[in-house]
Amino acid sequence: MRLRLKLFLPLIIFILLFVSYAKWFWLPKLSEFTTSQNRTHFHNHLKSIGESLVPLILQQQLGNIHETLNSLKDSNTSWKQLQLHNHNKKLLFPIETNRVIKRSKSTLHISHPIKITNREIATLSIVVDISPELAQIKLLEKSLFFALLILLIWVVFTIAGLIEWVISHPIRHLAKAAKNLADGNYSTQLPKANRDEVGYLVNSFEAMRDALKKYKTRVELEIIGHKHTANELNIQKERLAYHATHDSLTGLLNRREFEIRLNAAIERAHKDSVVHAVFYLDLDRFKLVNDSCGHIAGDELLKQISTLLTEQVRESDSAARLGGDEFAILLEFCPVDIATKTVANLHYRIQNHVFSWNEKSFNVGASIGVAFITKHTENLQSILLAADSACYTAKHSGRNRYYIDGIDDAAINSNSLKAESVSMLLHAIKNDLFELQVQIIKATDAKSNARQRYEILIRMRDMENKLIKPDVFIPIAEKYHLMTQIDRWVIEKTFRTLEYINEMGVKNISFSINLSGVSMSDDAILPFIREQLQIRKIFALK
Repeated sequence: MRLRLKLFLPLIIFILLFVSYAKWFWLPKLSEFTTSQNRTHFHNHLKSIGESLVPLILQQQLGNIHETLNSLKDSNTSWKQLQLHNHNKKLLFPIETNRVIKRSKSTLHISHPIKITNREIATLSIVVDISPELAQIKLLEKSLFFALLILLIWVVFTIAGLIEWVISHPIRHLAKAAKNLADGNYSTQLPKANRDEVGYLVNSFEAMRDALKKYKTRVELEIIGHKHTANELNIQKERLAYHATHDSLTGLLNRREFEIRLNAAIERAHKDSVVHAVFYLDLDRFKLVNDSCGHIAGDELLKQISTLLTEQVRESDSAARLGGDEFAILLEFCPVDIATKTVANLHYRIQNHVFSWNEKSFNVGASIGVAFITKHTENLQSILLAADSACYTAKHSGRNRYYIDGIDDAAINSNSLKAESVSMLLHAIKNDLFELQVQIIKATDAKSNARQRYEILIRMRDMENKLIKPDVFIPIAEKYHLMTQIDRWVIEKTFRTLEYINEMGVKNISFSINLSGVSMSDDAILPFIREQLQIRKIFALK
C-alpha cells in the first residue's frame, strides 16, 4: 500500500463515517424534530379549541358546535379529518361517519380530552397532513447532504495536493537516491532540505551517503590488503579439514571419519537392503620391524602398506588407519564374491611385499578379517567387533591369513568360531546366558576340612544351548573390555546363592571368585562388592 493511500485512508474513513452520521442520524433527527414541533403545535391548538367548546357542549348546542368545527376545518386545509366524541365515545361531529384514515409518516393523529374539573366530557381529535412539510425537509436534507459532500471532496483534494507537495514528492526523490546509493552511485543528488521532518530525513540521508562513501573506500583498501591473508586462511582451513579426517602419517582416513562413513553405510544397508564389506587388517611382524630398525622404519613400513591398500581398492572405497598397525577398509556395494576376490588379492600383495631397511629385508604379512554390513547389522559397534573378531580368528589360526566372517573354514573348529563371535558374547550378556559351576577345594591337611571351600567357575551357552568353556570366550571379553561386566554378573550371582544357602541354615561354607586384572584395577569394583553384600545381608565389609 502506497504512503499517500495510507495517509488518505484515515481521512477517507473519517469522511465516510461523518457522511454516514449525517445521512442516517443527524438529518433524520431533523425530520423527527419537525414532526415533534408540529405535534406540539396542533396539540396546543386542539386544547384551545376544546376550551372554547366547553360551554357549547354543556348546553348541548350541537348547531353551534357544528358551525364552529366546520369553520375550523374549512380554514385549515391541511386537516384531513376533524372529529368530536362525547364521554360515551359517541360521534358528535361530523354527523356523517368519516372513513378511517390509516396512520402513516405523512399524517399526524392527535387527540385531546375536554375536561371540567378533571371530568372528561368529550374528546376532540384531528388528522393533519404534514406531507408538504416533510417534502420540504427532504429537500433541505438533500441540499445539506450534497453541500457537505462537496465540501468534504474539496477538503480531500486539497489535503491530497498538500501531501503530494510536502511528503510524497520528496520521499520519492529520497527513494530514488537510496536506490542509487545501493547501486554504488555516491554522487546522487538529494532533494532540498526544508525545515521539517522530511528535511531532517534528507540531512540524515546525506550523512549516510558520506559515511557509506568513506566506508566503501576503507573496505576496498582492506580487501586489497587482506586478499593474500584470505587465501592463506582458506588454504589453512582446507588443511585443517583434511587433518581432521585423515591420518597425519599415512594420509588414509582416521578412525573418526571411518566410523562416520561406516554409520552412513549401515543406514544405506537398512534402507536399501544393500551389502557392504569391511576389512580389518593387523600387521603380523610390525613389532619386529619397529624393535629391530626403529620407529622411523616402522613409520615407513606403515606408509608403504597404506599405498598398497589404496592401490588394491576402488576409488569409491574408504581405507583408514585405526591406530598403530591396524587398518580398515570399507567396500561399499560389495557382495560376498567380490569381497572374497578382493581380500585374496590384497592378502597376496601384502604377503609378497618385501620391506627393506638398512640392508635388512622383512616379509611382514597381515591377518585380515572380513565382515559384511547387511540390513540385519545392528550398529557401528557390532560390525567393528565382527570384523575385529574375524581378524582375531585369522591371527590365532596361524597368522598371515584372512578369515571371512560367516563362511565355513574347515581348518577351524566350528564351536570355537561361534564362541569367538563377539556378537554371540554380547547376546549372552544381554540375555543372561551365563551359568555358574563350582569346583571343590580340598586341603592337603585333613585337619583343615572344618569349612567347605569351593571355587566359582563360569560357563556360557551359545545359540544352540551348547556349553562354551571360559578359555574360549574370556579372551574375547578381555579384548573388547567386557570382562568387568561379566565379573560383576559372577559376583552378584554368587552372593545371591550364598544368601540362599545361609537362609537354608547351611554353615561353614565359602566361595572363591576369580576376578580379572581389569576388574581388580577398577575403582568401582570394591563399592559394588560392598553394595551386594549389604543387599544380601551376608555381612558388611569394613
